[in-house]
Amino acid sequence: MISATNNVVEQSSDGITLSDANDPSRKVRINASGIFVSSNGGTTWTNAINSKGVSTSALTAGSINANII
Repeated sequence: MISATNNVVEQSSDGITLSDANDPSRKVRINASGIFVSSNGGTTWTNAINSKGVSTSALTAGSINANII
């Protein structure tokens, strides 16, 4: 385990997991299948980015202008 200023980094067979030191329920995991996010401490994970692109279910932005993508 590696500690950083605002997050904790762990490496395991599941990939590299980053946890928010101020809110450990917020996590990001990176592995060969993509980038995953969790807001419940890792109980469930949402695939945010994979080799096919960005999952729109993981977006939290207000709107996207498809004309400039």
